[in-house]
Amino acid sequence: MEQENVIALDFKKVVTKSLAFCGFLAIAVLSPYFGNQLITGSIINALLFISASVLGLEAAFLLCLIPSLISIHC
Repeated sequence: MEQENVIALDFKKVVTKSLAFCGFLAIAVLSPYFGNQLITGSIINALLFISASVLGLEAAFLLCLIPSLISIHC
């Protein structure tokens, strides 16, 4: 009998990382609207450092694109 390839996902870990990503995303979306570049840049840089350490480089890369796109629109 062959074993099936099953990927087990830890539900608590997935939910925790998803909620952290949503929180970081909310901060990333709102920070360009502060208007002051020094404050916005400091918030985004701290956000990128924390998200890279907590969520990984893929999520940090996605989060670094969003404020740039918003600031182009403003």
